[in-house]
Amino acid sequence: MSYVTKTLGHGEQVIYRAQFNWTYSFAAWLWLLISTVPLGIYGALAVSGSQMETKLLSPLSILPFGALVAGGIIFIQRITHIITTEIVFTNLRLIMKTGWLSRKSHEVSVANIEEVTFQQSLLGRLLGYGEIIVRGTGVGEIKLPPLGHPLEIQRHLDDARAALRALRTESAN
Repeated sequence: MSYVTKTLGHGEQVIYRAQFNWTYSFAAWLWLLISTVPLGIYGALAVSGSQMETKLLSPLSILPFGALVAGGIIFIQRITHIITTEIVFTNLRLIMKTGWLSRKSHEVSVANIEEVTFQQSLLGRLLGYGEIIVRGTGVGEIKLPPLGHPLEIQRHLDDARAALRALRTESAN
């Protein structure tokens, strides 16, 4: 059961679950691939030489393995971030939970959202991702990571805010 499902209040319904854009996981795979290239080159050079044992033990032999370790760490970090992050819009609030072993949650009531800022670069427009920054009373600023379909996300937030305003106006009359 997800964090969001556990924390839903009475009458609260999930409207939208935001997803990372494909470029975020592609970058993780690209880092892993790029980090294996120096190791492959090193292996090819070591096997082709006549003094293979000397080459394998040289101080520069650590560089390709270091590149592989660095690429692996970046890959694991990005994939873990994708798997352990939940960004959900309900009819009452915005919830962003990150983390696995330790959790960090940002939540803001739809009623307290003052401003929704949308940022999308040229590359973001071409590849379909963008950033959304939510500013609210008492919570400051919640900067969401680059997500796919940012205009749809902004629309869902605006719709939830409009629905809450309409409900307040209806109950006041």
